[in-house]
Amino acid sequence: MAEARAFTADHPGRPAYERFTQALQQGLHAAGRADPQEVVDAILDAVDHPNGPFRRTVGRDAELVARLKREGSFEDFEAGIQSSMGIRAGR
Repeated sequence: MAEARAFTADHPGRPAYERFTQALQQGLHAAGRADPQEVVDAILDAVDHPNGPFRRTVGRDAELVARLKREGSFEDFEAGIQSSMGIRAGR
């Protein structure tokens, strides 16, 4: 909590954080937030099928991240995330 309280508007990391959240809104969430019903359905399915998969990927953003992590190197993953959010490294 002390660290969170110190993250004020004049914190040196604040501009990077603002760019990141703006890119997130314009990139991954450009089509709007995911439907919370998807999460509800996944939880209910997990309860109804306890022997099913322990981890479940729910939502467009999670599916994108999982696919990028599966398909390439860390560098490819990082580039893919940045591309999906409309940002470049070092910005």
